[in-house]
Amino acid sequence: MCQALLEIMEPEINKIKEQTIKETAHKEASENAANMLKSGKFSPEEIKKYIPRLSVEEIKTLAERLCLNADLNH
Repeated sequence: MCQALLEIMEPEINKIKEQTIKETAHKEASENAANMLKSGKFSPEEIKKYIPRLSVEEIKTLAERLCLNADLNH
């Protein structure tokens, strides 16, 4: 009975695992991009080259949330 239930639930469990992995990877990418922005050495476009998981728009939004009003196009 347990095995049958596990077989039924396996596709849903796999979806949850996959979503968790994607969310974790996106969070890590955002944290790395935030650190790069805080350094002041990278533009959003440059960060995109190193962290392709994030769009330039996401990086710019992150910069705005970090209150970085410096020129983002250096």
